[in-house]
Amino acid sequence: MCFPQAQCKNLIDGIELSKVLILTVGVAPCWFEKSTGNVVLDIDKKKLNNYEFKTTGVDWNVKNLLEIIKIVREINPKLHIILTVSPVPLNKSFDMESTVVADCVSKSILRVTVHTLLKLGIANLNYWPSFEIVRWIGSHIDPVYGNDDDHPRHVSRDLVAIITDLFINGFGDDTLEVKI
Repeated sequence: MCFPQAQCKNLIDGIELSKVLILTVGVAPCWFEKSTGNVVLDIDKKKLNNYEFKTTGVDWNVKNLLEIIKIVREINPKLHIILTVSPVPLNKSFDMESTVVADCVSKSILRVTVHTLLKLGIANLNYWPSFEIVRWIGSHIDPVYGNDDDHPRHVSRDLVAIITDLFINGFGDDTLEVKI
């Protein structure tokens, strides 16, 4: 993947200066270029025949996240990495009939991926359960989606504030403050 050089420099500088990196994994399905097998972030809709949409598996995601961790640790060996799984649901599926089922499969793959990484005992690698807070605890409290803007996929600001406060209590210090 190609990014503007200035963007890469800013990213590297940010990693060098950081103490903590929060790495959120979002969805397991991806578009792949048929000729190379490479992931494609932005497909050309006029050339859909050049791409394949498929749901990646645990092994594929573990391998790629290990590579990301390796690269980030080469830049900053002391960096504390906190993994999260995004609670935001899929809104489309191109390889399954049901988006709800596709979302469950996707999030399950990613959660098992994170669990697998944590079992490896990598130093300064933790998990923050924002996914579980929204998806499972959320079913026991006020509506968690669409509270602020009536959008059924947007997590409410109140719940984001609770998750952020809990995160800061768990991983932060008094120099951190919530700005939502």
